[in-house]
Amino acid sequence: MNNIPKELELKYSIESFNIIKTLEAMTKQGYIIFKGRGLENVDEYYDTKNRDLLNIGASLRTRTIKTEDSISYKATFKTPISFEHNYVNRIEIEKEIQKPTYQKLLKELEGIPFDLTNICPAPYLIVKTKRFEVYLEKEESTICLSFDEVTYINKSNKTENKENIIEVELGDDSNPELLDETNEILTSNLDVTIIKDNKYKRGLIRSLTK
Repeated sequence: MNNIPKELELKYSIESFNIIKTLEAMTKQGYIIFKGRGLENVDEYYDTKNRDLLNIGASLRTRTIKTEDSISYKATFKTPISFEHNYVNRIEIEKEIQKPTYQKLLKELEGIPFDLTNICPAPYLIVKTKRFEVYLEKEESTICLSFDEVTYINKSNKTENKENIIEVELGDDSNPELLDETNEILTSNLDVTIIKDNKYKRGLIRSLTK
């Protein structure tokens, strides 16, 4: 388990963004902004007929990433290990792919800790995200704040739902205590709701209840 890539993140739902206020609150606590960029993601989430991934809180997706000067594709599998304090600790296995197809997804993620035999060939959920991400550092550790305008698209019932989400992801070899500190800063300065479900589960539930 120690050799498997892991992801530590915080996630919040918010009615509307105030990016300047958010970053001011962070810099007042000693964080230094060193990079920011805008991009767009299109995620296609796959599952079995019985929604086995959904039921265990895992996700399997292709992602198309568009920036001002590039386009790239990834295949990703995530499954939770634990829910510690306010953040989620997940296994994250991610591979670069040439095209965001079902076939490429299964080929590149062969051998992950989930049987891909019964994965259906059509995605259950499409998630489009307009993202502005900001990288900050403090005491040789880094975090990434992502401000996501999310659209969940469920083709089976032809519904679309929108949500604003702030994600906080810890950089490699960074101090996990920064997540607790960032959570305190954001919850003290913004009207946010902590969420622990992944976007796949969140999008499907919203498409069936709204």
